[in-house]
Amino acid sequence: MRNKNMTLSKTNSGLYYSSKKLSNGQTIVMLFSAYAVNGNGTFYNVGLAIGKNRKQCLSWYDHKTKYLSGHETGKSTNVKEVLNFCLDILKEFEEYLVSQNKNSCIVIEGSDKRRLEVYKKALKKHRPDYIYHKENEYIYKWIKFNN
Repeated sequence: MRNKNMTLSKTNSGLYYSSKKLSNGQTIVMLFSAYAVNGNGTFYNVGLAIGKNRKQCLSWYDHKTKYLSGHETGKSTNVKEVLNFCLDILKEFEEYLVSQNKNSCIVIEGSDKRRLEVYKKALKKHRPDYIYHKENEYIYKWIKFNN
């Protein structure tokens, strides 16, 4: 699934991800996991982890590590660097889904209300095509085709 212009990779378990070494030495990983397939399309849940290395971040998503949790560790990150990475990878994954020509939905949830508010605010400003579902507290975007 990799070409020279794409940074997305796919694990053996079907998890799509992209990673980058941040200026503070930590690694950020954005993950996309298909969690439901029905007549409407495939739903992808988005995960975001910052840790020591890519392996640690991927292990967190698969619940195979105790080293990452939903709390901050105090190691400061450059917010703009993280935001730009996330927006770029989100756009890249959308383009990949469009190239697959299948109905898909990207779903973004927060591990807590504070994170959800941060995601909601950033997407409202930079990606207004994402919709906040107030009742279920998640953010989503459909990529639909007339099949």
